Amino acid sequence: MKTIKTEQEYDKKTQAVFITENGVLIKDIKSLKVLYLRDNKITKIENIPEDLKVLYLGWNKITKIENIPEGLKELYLSENKITKIENIPEDLKVLYLRDNKITKIEKKSLEILKRNKTRVYGVEIDKLEVEK
Repeated sequence: MKTIKTEQEYDKKTQAVFITENGVLIKDIKSLKVLYLRDNKITKIENIPEDLKVLYLGWNKITKIENIPEGLKELYLSENKITKIENIPEDLKVLYLRDNKITKIEKKSLEILKRNKTRVYGVEIDKLEVEK
């Protein structure tokens, strides 16, 4: 895997990018499969590449799970400010939510997690309040 430090280091075959401490903005990466955005003071999930398979967004300030690509397989959201599990993509297999303030789960998301036997870490989903 290649760590991108400047836009000049990016090429169309790049499959993984690690951006920490408010690093560079990477544009138009169609081959990207893994995106690591830990500890960047991100408050909202947006502009995520559609073909992404693994997304690391731990240690940020995210309050809502949203705008997640449908084909995403692994989502890491530990150490954020999330209070509700919602908008879970259909194909998700791994979900990390340690050290958030989660008390609720959207009914549709609960059904997806159970149907897919998604491995959920950091929260006991069966003990959460279910919302429609």
